[in-house]
Amino acid sequence: MHLLTIALAEDRATTLAQERRRHGSLPARPRGGPTSAARRMLARALATISLVSAAAVRRLDACIAEDLVRPLAPADGA
Repeated sequence: MHLLTIALAEDRATTLAQERRRHGSLPARPRGGPTSAARRMLARALATISLVSAAAVRRLDACIAEDLVRPLAPADGA
């Protein structure tokens, strides 16, 4: 990770903490209705699909790597 990114994140966290102290605690987010629950379920479903597809890609990559390492024809005399 680039060192500037870390410094920017620390600076942002410090600024947020100062604003909270200055203005009191930030108001809580209003709880959503049924659409919020549907969005949350959709987000979880998409995350699950993403994890499953990433696992499939890793498995295919491992299979292809094994095929590249394994010789195509047996060595003579071995």
